[in-house]
Amino acid sequence: MARSKTKKQQEIPGAERPTNDDIDEAIAPYVEALYARMELQVQEPALKAQVAERMKEHKLTSYSYEDGEARYVFTRSSSEQLKCKRASIAVEV
Repeated sequence: MARSKTKKQQEIPGAERPTNDDIDEAIAPYVEALYARMELQVQEPALKAQVAERMKEHKLTSYSYEDGEARYVFTRSSSEQLKCKRASIAVEV
């Protein structure tokens, strides 16, 4: 038997939630960043699978990649799982 949805609590006039414009202004960019991160988390598994597939096509079990700020070492195991380790690049002064 399907459960019926519970009714949403009714708003009582004069009992609205208190708001603070200063806090709302600070929260808005955080919420935008939160949604952006959630979207990236949805995309990440497919992109990771693409990297693993390309490494398999080229018969590589390990691959190193640098983007200027960090070095990433991708390792593909025998169980077809891809692991990524990030390391900072030492800057010479």
